[in-house]
Amino acid sequence: MQKSDLSDIRAISILDVAAALGIEIRNRKAMCIAGHDERTPSLVFYPLENRWHCFGCGMHGDAIDLVQETMECGFKEAVSWLRKAFPTHSSEKEMARGTRSWRKRTATPFKGMDGSRGIDYKPDPEVYEWFLNHCRLSPSGLDYLVSRGFWYETVSHFRVGELRSPATALQKSLRKWGLPRLEKAGLVRTSKKASGALNRTLVWWERSLILPFFKGGEVVYLQGRRLSGEGPKYMGPVGIEKPLFNREVLRDMNPGDQILICEGATDVMAAHQHGYNAIGVLGATSFRSAWVSLVMPFQVCVVPDNDSAGSQFAQRVKAICASKGKIVHELRVPDGKDLAECLLEAKA
Repeated sequence: MQKSDLSDIRAISILDVAAALGIEIRNRKAMCIAGHDERTPSLVFYPLENRWHCFGCGMHGDAIDLVQETMECGFKEAVSWLRKAFPTHSSEKEMARGTRSWRKRTATPFKGMDGSRGIDYKPDPEVYEWFLNHCRLSPSGLDYLVSRGFWYETVSHFRVGELRSPATALQKSLRKWGLPRLEKAGLVRTSKKASGALNRTLVWWERSLILPFFKGGEVVYLQGRRLSGEGPKYMGPVGIEKPLFNREVLRDMNPGDQILICEGATDVMAAHQHGYNAIGVLGATSFRSAWVSLVMPFQVCVVPDNDSAGSQFAQRVKAICASKGKIVHELRVPDGKDLAECLLEAKA
């Protein structure tokens, strides 16, 4: 790779690259990525020169060097990471204007979710798979699920994970993938504090169970179930369309088999545990007409929760399927319960 090919990469703001790597900067200083600093930061950034230097260990360089040292990777890998983290569609004519104008346009390529810039959200199976693999279920997390009636085999089958330390997971994710890619995948929120400083958090800010959604063998969505605190219990990636939970079960079914359409992932897990084929929809209004073709060969039964939202859910599923010529039956659960509660209370 010729040096002339890297003018766009070397022109990226060194502060933006550091932020994408998860390095916390205050007054253009940071704790050294080598980890030798104890109290006083020794790593200094020089935005005008677009370089950095550590006065403790002597490491220094440009954006490419920073990525290499932080991610412990080679030159080509660092350049590839930067191109993915800071994509540009500049034409040759625009690039001919020089790196100064390019730097000006890319000084703040991702301003986050404070409304100052839209983000082109898109599912990222590679990031989701990595994140899930770093969210191993702890013994206490497994005990929590078992205490609610789920078997170990069920938990393992659905690859339930657990996010124990959001702050630690955020830093590891930033170092691996960079802020732009995590934001695009919907996993990181960026907001402004009252002081004007940026505040970045994962979409799950407390300890949460992580439920993966698969399509074609890839993780296309992650739903978090918070285990404490007030507010919404279930949250998924920002800006990512909610898919079907347990869609993969449809591949192993024969025409004429029964499929349950449940309201939520835990109902699906409970149904699977008791021998039923089931898929889950997230939200009363989330069922889409494009999914009717997936269930057309089967006997379909919708299983709503016994509340107003459940009624809305059942009506929507039946109406959309009827418009495509598919008749759907409805199974009602007792008042005040959902399918998971009913099945998990039943004797195995």
